[in-house]
Amino acid sequence: MIPETLDRTICWTPVGGVGFEHLQLRAEEGGFVARSIVLGIDEETPFRLQYKIKVDQDWRTRKLWVRAATPLGESALALRSDGHGNWRTEDGTDMPELSGCIDVDITATPFTNTLPINRLRLAPGQSVDLRMVYVTAPSLELGVSEQRYSRRGEGGEIIFASPAHDFTAVLPVDDAGLVMDYPQLFTRAYPRWTEVTVG
Repeated sequence: MIPETLDRTICWTPVGGVGFEHLQLRAEEGGFVARSIVLGIDEETPFRLQYKIKVDQDWRTRKLWVRAATPLGESALALRSDGHGNWRTEDGTDMPELSGCIDVDITATPFTNTLPINRLRLAPGQSVDLRMVYVTAPSLELGVSEQRYSRRGEGGEIIFASPAHDFTAVLPVDDAGLVMDYPQLFTRAYPRWTEVTVG
């Protein structure tokens, strides 16, 4: 069970690269809100990424706000969802190309894996295929990604798969569904040692 009084500060660093993420996740506004700043270097281009994600009590994404800054300039993205796979821009324009997506995936952070992990609360041996709103950072290019989430055994390990990228990773998570270490991509810098369980 995810704590109703959830209030966490989490930091990650990229594996084999330069960067840092500082994330605050709190229970508020009738759900949960994540606010984060990511500093990194993408193909020799430094960037700063700020994002805010609002989810409801069932961890369905309702609002996404992202801003990216590089030496070439700044860009921003703001989307809203009804929690049932229907998306629109901040000015109310429908986005049918994102139909059926409940969660979002931002490439520069392991946090967005928490969204389907906590929403699905998979039973041991269960596997689910998903369509994700996919945001490439720092360009903020928007698309859809087909992904699969599975839970292995009674422990807290989640198996993430992206068939289009021929990529699979085993993700240990803590009691709030937050990724501890993401093989090949991210490692948790703070808090480093937490009991690895899934609520």
